[in-house]
Amino acid sequence: MDTMTMDVVAAMSKDEPYKTYKKTILGKVAVKIYNPLKQAPEEVILQGDPSKNERGCFVDVWSEQENVYLKRMNERHMREGLLLPVEKEKLSVVEEVNKYNVMSDEELLEVLNSPFFTLKNALNSMTSEAPVQRLIILAEEEEKSEKIMNQLRARLAELQEFEFTDAS
Repeated sequence: MDTMTMDVVAAMSKDEPYKTYKKTILGKVAVKIYNPLKQAPEEVILQGDPSKNERGCFVDVWSEQENVYLKRMNERHMREGLLLPVEKEKLSVVEEVNKYNVMSDEELLEVLNSPFFTLKNALNSMTSEAPVQRLIILAEEEEKSEKIMNQLRARLAELQEFEFTDAS
């Protein structure tokens, strides 16, 4: 690896970017960057709510060369105020953790044994396949009704379909 790449890797490991940029609108913003590790240009999609400083609203550049590339390739975004430089030290990035995705087995069992609409509400709040799969296993062990099993399987299929369409 050359010296510049080593400097970039060192900065990345310390999470000390050369510059950080933030999108300013609620919609998605496609930003062209230069990936120093792949040593190739690529496009990233910034998304999320910039007023809440969600993680997906930011793009970091790790060297002066990357910064020049970003500014040139995204000149319109910079000119129209869609992308602005920010000081990372002054930001408090929100790490959102969905409480329904990180439930313990005891909590999942409690949800499973709750009234049907409470279960359905919890299921609809789950955004990851893992807790739904764990619920299915618990429901099979508890020999839950076919209605409940169908609801669990339907939610799992929905999440898998969402993940599949997101990946393509």
